[in-house]
Amino acid sequence: MLDAVDKKVTEVLSCFVDCRMPYLNITKKLCNVEYRMSLMLQQIESIPEDRFKILKHIQETQWRNRLREEKLLLEIAKRQEKLVKYMRRSMAEAKKITGRKLMPRCFPVKQNIQVLEEAPVSPVEDLNSYLFSEDSD
Repeated sequence: MLDAVDKKVTEVLSCFVDCRMPYLNITKKLCNVEYRMSLMLQQIESIPEDRFKILKHIQETQWRNRLREEKLLLEIAKRQEKLVKYMRRSMAEAKKITGRKLMPRCFPVKQNIQVLEEAPVSPVEDLNSYLFSEDSD
């Protein structure tokens, strides 16, 4: 467990200092990390408030821009995957449908009554047939 703590402290110390200090023991490494942290906090506190706000705003905008770019890259990657999938599907052989043919549940009823077309009768002939017919009503 002591070795794991030593590795972690060495990692943190290497973030502050460019060169590694393997010859120091854990307590000296921790003291060095604490000293660096206190120096950084003093430097941050010495920054004027308005400048600090501006720097923080710049950092937040950069973070938002990075997130937006990552989202765009993910969307582009998804679109590319979809296009590849569609291309594979379009290039693949058509599936042959097996089994029964699909039919609708009911067919529309066909008209059984046939309309007979008669020759058109002129109105004069119609009137004559009406007046001079032998049918008695």
